[in-house]
Amino acid sequence: ASQPRKSSAPKAFAFARFSFESLGASCAALLSRGEMRVVFVALAAQLASALDDELCGGARIFVYDLPRFAPNATAKARKTPLWDIADSNNSRKTRTALRNPNSGSAFGFPCASVWDGCRRLEFLGMGPRFELEGMQLYDTTQFALDLLAIRFINMFCRTTSLADANLFYIPLPVAELQELGRKRKLMPGEGIAYMESVKAFLSSQPAWQQGEPHFVVLPETAFQYEGEGFGDFLHHGFALKNPFWASVTFVTIEGAAKHPNLLSVPYPTTLHPRTERDLETWLKVLASTPQSPRAVLIAGEKFHDDGIRSQIIDACNAEPLCHFEPVKNRRGAKEPSLNFTQTAVSLYLSSTFSLQPAGDTPTRKGFFDSLVAKCIPIVFHGGRLEAPPEPWWLERTYGAAYARYFSGEESWIKKVALVAESVDDAMRLVRETPPEVISRLQRNILDLLPSLLYWNTIATDTSSASVHRNVFTRMLRRLMSKRDAK
Repeated sequence: ASQPRKSSAPKAFAFARFSFESLGASCAALLSRGEMRVVFVALAAQLASALDDELCGGARIFVYDLPRFAPNATAKARKTPLWDIADSNNSRKTRTALRNPNSGSAFGFPCASVWDGCRRLEFLGMGPRFELEGMQLYDTTQFALDLLAIRFINMFCRTTSLADANLFYIPLPVAELQELGRKRKLMPGEGIAYMESVKAFLSSQPAWQQGEPHFVVLPETAFQYEGEGFGDFLHHGFALKNPFWASVTFVTIEGAAKHPNLLSVPYPTTLHPRTERDLETWLKVLASTPQSPRAVLIAGEKFHDDGIRSQIIDACNAEPLCHFEPVKNRRGAKEPSLNFTQTAVSLYLSSTFSLQPAGDTPTRKGFFDSLVAKCIPIVFHGGRLEAPPEPWWLERTYGAAYARYFSGEESWIKKVALVAESVDDAMRLVRETPPEVISRLQRNILDLLPSLLYWNTIATDTSSASVHRNVFTRMLRRLMSKRDAK
């Protein structure tokens, strides 16, 4: 089931195409010759292919081998990595082999060059592992979407046949280029020249010329790719508004709702179940962990938002039913430490509410980590406390940005979260929300939970009922629906 498939029938789900009659005739012939073992092998292969097709929403994805980036500034320091997360063969190595990925790479970039270093690539993008309440959880960075996407595609949906493919994935390494820029290792013009080589490569491909559906997974928010970078050292050469990309669909953790080719999906969380039993164990943890009636605010103390973040922190510190936990990053790192991630999950598990103020953009990973812990998020109307928020900001708030993914309606947010009009209103919601409202919201959260998960594809039980609601299956169904509508 984990091998890239060479061929499969088009469109609709596999179970609708599965011919038990033809398989039964074949099995009868084999049985008549006493070849019982062959019967079971044939049946297992058919069922495995069917399950993979359902996981992929009918998509058979061809992954381009893009031109590799060879930066002048770091060419001498580069070595050929032992494995790359985008390689369809190497990505199926065991977790033990990938536990120490210091010699690995992401899309051709050594792990030391990518966001948050080699730590980000541990366990094929899930990050360092830790145990809490008997569950294996992962310190997954908020910008791991591209790593988790290529892993899922390699395990279940990848085809090596151009003729068989009905969806085409462009593994564009924009995050890696940005990180080289942040580290001042991207020379002026290098990013632009590389992106031009990618465009030339794609323009020469038959599927591109024929207008076949293509998609790109952006690991950061779409806001980061509105322009082609900031200054020479961050000039990565990619911009959503560039006409070259007009027909490409972009998947991101946050994007403008009105952009016709943007699909926003949930931020990766700490929970990546391997099987249905893992999910059931987590649900038991949620049911058995006592929740205080308090709210928890997990945020950085220093933030350039004109004092609005400090207003929320001050209000939380003054409210007996609110606990403020300042984010503690590892020294010199962009992401919190592993110990702090464990602390954050424990706080969400033991709290009824969480305060989720905006940052550089309206959404944050903590919102989804809170939901996974059955902790009700409190967000702020319009995403900001200013009145009125700018239109571009409103398009990226939770209700608008994820409406296409969840239900098509912006009101989905009110089924699982509370919306405060002000800081004082947020404190009022903590004190006065009735028990019946809390119960209703938490029931809705539990119902939504499978749709927030990326799953541990190394050991995923593909027969699980819940795994077919995972983020990538829902994403691929959307992409295939868009393809079939053309």
